[in-house]
Amino acid sequence: MLALGTALGAGGCGPQEPPCPGPCATLRLFAPELGEVVLDRLEVVVRVGDARRREVIHDRVLRLPGVVPLAMPEMDRAPGQRAALYLRATWDGGPAPMLLTGAVEWQGKRQPEHTVPLLRCCTTESCPGPGARQHAAMAFDPVSRRLVLFGGRRGERVLGDTWVWDGGAWQLLPASDGPAPRTGGALAWDPQRGRLLLFGGEDRTGEALGDLWEYLGPPSGWRQVEVPGPLPQARVFAAFSTAPVERSEGGTELGVLLFGGAAGGQPLGDTWVWLGRAGRWVLRQRGLCDELGTSTPLGPPCRAGAALALAMGRSGLEALLVGGAGRRTAGGWMYDERVWRWDGRQWWEAQVAQPPGVLHRRDHRLVPLGGSHLLLLGGQTDGLVRQDAFRLDLGRGLFVPQLGLSPSGRAGAAAALDEERGELLLTGGWTEQGEAADTWLYSEPAGWVPLR
Repeated sequence: MLALGTALGAGGCGPQEPPCPGPCATLRLFAPELGEVVLDRLEVVVRVGDARRREVIHDRVLRLPGVVPLAMPEMDRAPGQRAALYLRATWDGGPAPMLLTGAVEWQGKRQPEHTVPLLRCCTTESCPGPGARQHAAMAFDPVSRRLVLFGGRRGERVLGDTWVWDGGAWQLLPASDGPAPRTGGALAWDPQRGRLLLFGGEDRTGEALGDLWEYLGPPSGWRQVEVPGPLPQARVFAAFSTAPVERSEGGTELGVLLFGGAAGGQPLGDTWVWLGRAGRWVLRQRGLCDELGTSTPLGPPCRAGAALALAMGRSGLEALLVGGAGRRTAGGWMYDERVWRWDGRQWWEAQVAQPPGVLHRRDHRLVPLGGSHLLLLGGQTDGLVRQDAFRLDLGRGLFVPQLGLSPSGRAGAAAALDEERGELLLTGGWTEQGEAADTWLYSEPAGWVPLR
């Protein structure tokens, strides 16, 4: 729990000694745009090395300007490592609740003192942001410690802009010689190259794309990756994620996995791995396009709009494939109610209990929450937007319905875990009212919080 100094204590309280046992970070907080205010809530994400925790204060007087002595026992356990604090505060003293954000980081000191301004976070429709769009690609970039969003569609317009989210605000990156505008492309982290990769999508003419780009960050932007054959077929709405891949000398390591999608209106079901260190694609399995709805043990049948994510399974890291739609028949799309897992060498059917119809969806999102837990949300079933969300617990082998405040049902939203701050961000998509422009954050135990 946060230990508060005099300036943030209740009015009239004297000094508290000691402010916190062990190593501390003393934060001198102020709000330059507001002057003297009393906060309603203060949330701090503490990051030391790979360790992360979240502290929330909402049950005491938090007066600014003021001092927060923050206990940081992690500094003893990880001496010399990078430390970062991300602050988000709520002030309800104006015409509408206001969100304030701040951040600070340092290297190696046990008891640093920092002055941190809490600045107003722009949360209205007039703020800079990706705006209304659907089928944008988004993923976390560990190099910049930010989420990166590219492209998508707004009405009939196909987009080619790049946005980054730093935990408090969106920033539009300058236009550069980068990927062509596209919708339905896919982004994934390549741990072998240490870069975010963008693959595929559909251009302004409706033509499927098969190019590969890597994100370099500002000011360079994007760089196309030239790859010798064989190459995956150009496609849109493919499943693309960091995943285990087989090593030539035996065992597995992390690489990138590509599955399915659509080309020329037809679903695909081939499985490719991208070996970033070698700079080449390897075909691991051809498509099983006549198998949807059967009990084949060979692997997932063809589909587009599926979701793929890395998580900790019972036998180690694996990639989970859920949902997606196969061929379209007179009765609607064909769906597969099985969960598939990729162990680096082949596909296996995962043993997961689920209510009927949970996986009858496409254009949904599956986001890792850490460990063996993932969040399944949104999507559509035969053109009807899904309103439900489920937590996939691999340890227990079941889907658990998510209740409480949540974003409106939507398909084709952009969603990814901000691994630096430990929260899921969701933006855009299309709803029953049209394309959405709102942004939501999900963390535990707070749940969903709307930002605009």
